[in-house]
Amino acid sequence: MQRDYLTYVSYEKLIKIYEFHISKYEVQTENYYSFEMAKLYKQVAYLIINTGNIEKFKEAESYLEKAINIVENLFYTSQDYVELYCGIYYLYSIVFEHRGNIEKAYRICVDAIHDISKKKYIFNSSDTLTRQLYLLTKDKDIIIDINKTSTTTDLFEMFQNKRRLFQFYLQMNDSKNATELQKELETIIRLLGKKLDKIYVGMYYKDMAKYYFLTKEYDLSKSYFKRAMSLFNSFKFEGQKKMLLLDNEQYRYEIIDT
Repeated sequence: MQRDYLTYVSYEKLIKIYEFHISKYEVQTENYYSFEMAKLYKQVAYLIINTGNIEKFKEAESYLEKAINIVENLFYTSQDYVELYCGIYYLYSIVFEHRGNIEKAYRICVDAIHDISKKKYIFNSSDTLTRQLYLLTKDKDIIIDINKTSTTTDLFEMFQNKRRLFQFYLQMNDSKNATELQKELETIIRLLGKKLDKIYVGMYYKDMAKYYFLTKEYDLSKSYFKRAMSLFNSFKFEGQKKMLLLDNEQYRYEIIDT
């Protein structure tokens, strides 16, 4: 299934679709260690995690451990394999981060990055894992360095790198650097078009609400807040909705018509 589908269907419906395909194919021995099965396990875990329903994270953990069992027993050297490997361990780290086990979440990323280096893959797709290290440690040098040294040409990875740096500037009340970066983000978002999942569109709206509040453009700030709230409500992104309210406490007691 293509990433584009995520822009049109609710995550809960997609989870059921992926679980149907998994139940259909995992009973076939020849598919058990297949690259495609690992992708299915990773994608359904991604969807579960992005619903923000912590109670279901155990299911995501189970799917990710199945995916890990596959990728650790495959001997591919392609770009797709490295990206899948990093994506699986990134999500696995998130599961433990949300349980409050920051030490294990950190170790998962460090070990995965080390394994990539040890195996000497000619493709380096560690931005995903390194960004997670930044989120776990809050070490500003990590996110600044990623944006200076990254060689990725993947638009989504570029979006994620710049989005995290944009958030850092907002936290520092650095409107000058945030403004320069926001222009770059807008360009990338236009290039991505419908390939950008709705959850990331909503998170960008959340950041823009904070950005315009920082620049004292309050009408625009409230407008982006409402857009984010509407999207999160529509797709039942409860975790992101909570983050939106925490980041924009000035609006949380208002009645928003979404």
